[in-house]
Amino acid sequence: MAAFTDVNGWQHKQFLGRGEFALEFGDYEVALTVPEDHIVAATGTLQNPGQVLTVAQRERLQRAEGRDEPAFIVTPEEARKNEKEKAGGNKTWVFRAENVRDFAWASSRKFIWDAAHVKVGEKKERVWAMSVYPNEGEPLWSKYSTHSVIHALQVFSKHTFDYPYPVAISVHGPVFGMEYPMICF
Repeated sequence: MAAFTDVNGWQHKQFLGRGEFALEFGDYEVALTVPEDHIVAATGTLQNPGQVLTVAQRERLQRAEGRDEPAFIVTPEEARKNEKEKAGGNKTWVFRAENVRDFAWASSRKFIWDAAHVKVGEKKERVWAMSVYPNEGEPLWSKYSTHSVIHALQVFSKHTFDYPYPVAISVHGPVFGMEYPMICF
């Protein structure tokens, strides 16, 4: 993707890790087909939890709604089971994001997923603060990651403006220090 400006025309320089790149804001609806035992985190809100989450995971997600403390959506036990048993089929996860300049995602059979649904700033709508991480991240990630996301949302909203998106996700993966709308690694 490349942005067009009236000053410099098309912005097509390759991102080399220093500085930032320019993109236009837009709305995305993305469908990601992955092995059926994978958990996916992505920019945007999940549109089809009924097709990709188990009944127990959907119930945990519903119970987490409105909670200020993180709760497991995918438990460490489920992640360990997924890691041991390879899937035979695929699932398609659908995400929708509005007014973002980029899209990023992560997928793994090893992901543990926890989430809280917190009040941030003056917004009426709560924000989902989430973390996905492998068992190797335990116990630190379940203890600190989503709490850190919540803290960042609250401090950011207090000193600048209310967080503009419905989701903020922290991903423990092989890439560190990259941020995209609603998701960081």
